[in-house]
Amino acid sequence: MRPAVLRVEFSLPEGLADWAGQALADLLPEGLLSAPAPAGLARLRGWARDPAVRPLLKKRLTGLGALATRFRLEPGKDWLVKSKGRFPTQKIGPFLVVPAWEKRAPMARGLPIRLLQGQAFGTGLHESTRLMLKALGRHPWRGGERVLDVGAGSGILGFACLLKGAGKVDAVEVEKAACREMESNRRENRVPPARMRVLAGAFPQVAGLGSGRYDLVLANLTAELLAPRLKALRARLGPESRLALSGIHGPGELEHLEAKCRSNRLQVTETGRLGAWRFLAARRSA
Repeated sequence: MRPAVLRVEFSLPEGLADWAGQALADLLPEGLLSAPAPAGLARLRGWARDPAVRPLLKKRLTGLGALATRFRLEPGKDWLVKSKGRFPTQKIGPFLVVPAWEKRAPMARGLPIRLLQGQAFGTGLHESTRLMLKALGRHPWRGGERVLDVGAGSGILGFACLLKGAGKVDAVEVEKAACREMESNRRENRVPPARMRVLAGAFPQVAGLGSGRYDLVLANLTAELLAPRLKALRARLGPESRLALSGIHGPGELEHLEAKCRSNRLQVTETGRLGAWRFLAARRSA
């Protein structure tokens, strides 16, 4: 019988819940399961294989503003849940996001991205992902571009880039469970590993990433995570490269990130909005 694991449940506002897994990845490496809750909240659940991390986990959750936190010891088992809920087929820009369990041919037309949704962020339901997909649809693709996707989640943005003609994607993701899921999605979309590398780690210290530059750099995180990484993201841009950022909530976060871009010699070239969420594109400035 496997050793006992520590189960934790807590609530967060929906806008923060999608990225809680990144903030807790070192303590809950299998990721988080999420379910809607009343009053604009999401109920999240995860498992720590070492129950001794409870004090540190409690402190981290308090810092995140978690509500109604509960801990419980449970018999050890494989907590990599295959699905946390189903999502519909969605037309987003030129792309058609299709759940992998959908066997019938979808009525809508578009560039198909098939996803086995488990614990990784990125089904196209969230506004930040939709903003990025629409931006990728507008991007002036030449063909053969090298793309870096930081916080890749399910891999949805990388698959979109390959469908538009990118030559290679390096997909960086901190959560181990999300990396495994991304590899499964890679098989679903018949993408060879050589065209889309799945790299586990926290950017910019990622084993195997190397020091090269990219034609397009994507980061769908949060403003809190984006701001301290702008210098490292800029270092991955060539003179004509583009940086696309999402996961920015409200005008205050957008203004803050625009100021951070200027201080990091990045010129903002485009902004977008969907509901309360914002998108930002930038290039290197002199």
